[in-house]
Amino acid sequence: MRAGLPLPELYYRLLCARGPGDVDREAGALARAHVEAMLREVHTEVSPARLAADGRWPWSAAGLSRWVDARLREQIFEEGHPHARSTVGPHAAPHPARDPMQPPDDAGIAREITRDEAVWLLTQLAPAAVIDGAWLQGMTAPSALHTPVAPLLLRIYRDELGAGVPAQHHGNVLRRALAEQGVTLPPCDARAFIERPDFLPQAFSMPVLWLAFAQGSTDLLPELLGLNLAIEMAGIGRGYAMAAAILRRHRIDPYFFDLHNTIDNAASGHTAWSIEAIRRLMDACAAPGDALAIERATLRIWRGYAAYARASRPLVRAVAVRLGPRLGWRWLRRHLLGDTGR
Repeated sequence: MRAGLPLPELYYRLLCARGPGDVDREAGALARAHVEAMLREVHTEVSPARLAADGRWPWSAAGLSRWVDARLREQIFEEGHPHARSTVGPHAAPHPARDPMQPPDDAGIAREITRDEAVWLLTQLAPAAVIDGAWLQGMTAPSALHTPVAPLLLRIYRDELGAGVPAQHHGNVLRRALAEQGVTLPPCDARAFIERPDFLPQAFSMPVLWLAFAQGSTDLLPELLGLNLAIEMAGIGRGYAMAAAILRRHRIDPYFFDLHNTIDNAASGHTAWSIEAIRRLMDACAAPGDALAIERATLRIWRGYAAYARASRPLVRAVAVRLGPRLGWRWLRRHLLGDTGR
């Protein structure tokens, strides 16, 4: 809970905030308070010393690409596999021994999750999925359109909304999968949506962060770019492949996860565009020759990135409480939630 409101209520307030012509100042204040609280929580996690320890400091475009490449290799291939190759750039290649989109031992892991649990887990994604791309909504404001990153971020936003094809809207993809399992969701801006008893309150943690960022995209542009990078990287690799395997096991449509594992790719998809957007912003910061401006922007980008993991934790912990006693917390972290312990 932040800003004095439970997460579902904050979701409703921010989602239903009126447009620029009729500003909901209270909603704007709630959004600012929420983002500021989240960024304070990750402040100590992001320092020059900590960033330097894993190659993220000082800023360089090549260093960012190398760091993303290393993280994605970890997400796609087994850790430490000697044949893992680059996943960034036009010469990316799969593991020679197996399909990198096929998680190791997927059948064994999928068997541990019952059909009811698979539907329940999918349902917990709905508050975020139905507003997929919301963190970029603020980039449509006239004040944001002049920024050098706007064209790239708007391309990502377009894709999240289905690129003009309603059936491809990411929220509609998930709604359709759930409807086939007998879970019919009301409109996300209706009170009936946030009051559904099958939603964990923690399922609103991530989408509330997205909606809060959308209220202040121009002022929070470096943080937004970091958050956006984290979101797009999360859609690649074993985590989403594992989720798709679980759904296939129970004959539940896995397209939501397959779609993200495709369009979020780091060669020519959303992760690649996210890296390029950060490079453009940093080029603009470097143009006046102000070294302090570059350092400040670097810290702000990585704090936005860290906010993604922090917003994910409430749901991870809540799912663990539900499934952990049967499956085992260590197993759950490692295999279902994709947590390698780093």
